[in-house]
Amino acid sequence: MSDLLYLYGIIQSQPSDSELIADQKGIDERKNLKLIPFGSISAVVCPVDREEYGEEEVEEKLKQPEWVKEKAFHHHETLLSLSGRTTLIPMKFCTLFKDEQNLEELIGKKRSEWESLLNRLAGKEEWNLKIYSHTAKMREDVESWNETVRLKKREIEGMSKGKQYIYRKKLEKTIDDEILRHQNHFASTLHESLLPFAQDNADKKIWQKDVTGRNEEMCLNKAYLIDTNQVEDFLATVDRSQTEDGWTFEVTGPWPAYHFVDKAGVVR
Repeated sequence: MSDLLYLYGIIQSQPSDSELIADQKGIDERKNLKLIPFGSISAVVCPVDREEYGEEEVEEKLKQPEWVKEKAFHHHETLLSLSGRTTLIPMKFCTLFKDEQNLEELIGKKRSEWESLLNRLAGKEEWNLKIYSHTAKMREDVESWNETVRLKKREIEGMSKGKQYIYRKKLEKTIDDEILRHQNHFASTLHESLLPFAQDNADKKIWQKDVTGRNEEMCLNKAYLIDTNQVEDFLATVDRSQTEDGWTFEVTGPWPAYHFVDKAGVVR
């Protein structure tokens, strides 16, 4: 019985392609990666055992956290290695084809689109930026320098106990709104300052504290597609913004262009 094909990604065909994957183990660690050329583009694949990677078998394996962790890490590391050496359209974890003919059918439908996308991604890197707000410190700052808040606090001090409770609740809402306004302003201002270095950008999910496990509040999560010759300026701009108190920055990259392939209808 013939093997299935596990697809990692699509690259531009080059004479030296074989060097990209020399002796690289595939996801099952028994077979190496191989390239299947389709004219101007090539598919980076690994043959896998049909009995282990059939549709039902993979569905069961995806319910096993340890298997997913191990194999997803391999998939990501392989894409990271490839993207560091060539322009790559990354495919999602566990993209499988029943045979080469099945893959060729998809290539036939996507060839023009993928050729254009590879040209657009050439010479560019994905960088991710997260910004976290130190909300407790920001609350202290708002209470100390916001004139409206200070005046309302004085007014409340002269009220009866019953009124104080109601108006303190309203004051808390005013402070929360001011903190949110300040967070949004800071994040949007920084984002605007980074746009001159980015060919494209994409929103990522803003995670709550129970997911991040941090005390700070996430207020920006973005991916940027940067020309390699603009990366230093991009990072320098981020560094300059980190001098302000009350914020924590997390900038990571370069990554495979995960967030800039869906826009072209790529299988991910």
